[in-house]
Amino acid sequence: MNTKDLEYFIRLTEIKSFSKVAKDFSVSQPAITFALKRLENELNAKLIIRFRAQKELIVTDSGKQLLEHARRILLNYDLVKKEIDSNRLQQLALGLPPIIENNYFPLIAKNLKNHGLLDKIKTWEYGSKTTLAALKNGEIDLALLGSIDPLSDEGIHTEEFDRQPFAIFVSRQHPLAKVKQVYFSELKNEDFVLFKDGFIHNQAFNLLVTRNHLRPRVVF
Repeated sequence: MNTKDLEYFIRLTEIKSFSKVAKDFSVSQPAITFALKRLENELNAKLIIRFRAQKELIVTDSGKQLLEHARRILLNYDLVKKEIDSNRLQQLALGLPPIIENNYFPLIAKNLKNHGLLDKIKTWEYGSKTTLAALKNGEIDLALLGSIDPLSDEGIHTEEFDRQPFAIFVSRQHPLAKVKQVYFSELKNEDFVLFKDGFIHNQAFNLLVTRNHLRPRVVF
């Protein structure tokens, strides 16, 4: 089975136009038609019904069944290619959001060095949200990152190794500095400084804002 044929098929089910798919992939329209025919011949099933008069495409039950597996097939194929490339290059791309890097990576760096692995790692330093997207896209191989929810994605393997409460930071002179804990609703009159886009802290902050029906004053 040709993986490119699967790519054409997936896109065809999304936009339902042979000409637009051909344009997206910079190929001729017959190339898309032949790709669909190859798949149908291999699977001995009609995948897409084309009504030329109405300019309509219908994905058959067999087509829907293939579509269910096609994305996973391409994902696994990409992972295999990246794993082979990583073995060939002997270097691991590791995602490390700055705060996590400062707090956790020093604890394992010594062991990596003792095993002769530290120089085999290339770090990728962005916020957890951006790092997760890079991990899913295959831009990096492994990551230490933060999340406000359990990560359930069949394309990646996850393991929780720590859990921390959401915290706010204030100056020593601030009235809240002596308070052990605070309800988020009590912060409605405070000024906030947030992280730049791509950090999980902003996602947690926005969730708390929504739950408490607040309009926070973000000054920076």
